[in-house]
Amino acid sequence: YFGPPLLLHIARDIDRGRKAIVSDFWSGFDELYASMVSGRCVVAAESLFRSEQFYYQVGIEVPFLRPMSVWVNATYSPRVYEGRSPLVGQVLVHNRGRLRYEPSFIRILSLMAGSTFQYEFVAQFGKMLPFEDIAGFHAVVILPWSPELCILRNIFKMRVPMFLPDRSLLRNLVHISNQRLLPAQYYLQHPKLNSAVMKSMHPYDPFLDTARPAADPVGVAARAYWAEYSEYLMVPLLQHFKGAADLLVALSVMEGKKLSSRMRAAYLQDMEEMRAFWAECLLQLVGFTFAGAA
Repeated sequence: YFGPPLLLHIARDIDRGRKAIVSDFWSGFDELYASMVSGRCVVAAESLFRSEQFYYQVGIEVPFLRPMSVWVNATYSPRVYEGRSPLVGQVLVHNRGRLRYEPSFIRILSLMAGSTFQYEFVAQFGKMLPFEDIAGFHAVVILPWSPELCILRNIFKMRVPMFLPDRSLLRNLVHISNQRLLPAQYYLQHPKLNSAVMKSMHPYDPFLDTARPAADPVGVAARAYWAEYSEYLMVPLLQHFKGAADLLVALSVMEGKKLSSRMRAAYLQDMEEMRAFWAECLLQLVGFTFAGAA
């Protein structure tokens, strides 16, 4: 089960020309694949994006399983500030200091909201917050910098309404982590992979093409193409905004408790699917079948 890109942990060895280490890595990978084919192990990715990125590098399809965040023991309990009209509560802007324009975005939100808006914006500024504290916000605004974030699933488990940029903004945001990791050569494909066949499946390189300059038409198309595989466009009930003004409007009409209830139902459905998957996998791994067990 993996989250980071396949070759990330040996990227430095690739850059330094340590061919023996790289060769040993691919040999080990081939052994793992043989074990997977024989039913001795299961390989899965934590998101569709990583699953397809993995397929692009090695030509092997693997399932993706979203983290279910079962360890999170907090539930949506928005704090209400009585007697502080018109303030109703607070909205957290989840930011880890990864984006240079985060402080400006938060400042713009606060200025546009003014003193009559029902929510106060609280910037995280890279601080670690207990789940119980996050559950007390009326909503969380997330500014992503990679194709998936564990905090997304943690907050979903808590059933806290989430607001994210829409696809016109996400197509640039989700590739920032990749752009910062390059030129580390963690983008290489399996030595035995037929690149021409893979190109027919995915027309754009998820590593190099998404890091092209802003005005490069191939880069623009690649970032839009791969952004469609991100969790932010696939996880149900996420709310999206086109800009600061659009976000304020969406928050002003938000029905937090109704949205939270729908998130709970979606999470429980996900959990049932995960249980069914692991039950089938475990039966396979220990050598049983449903018929044999009966």
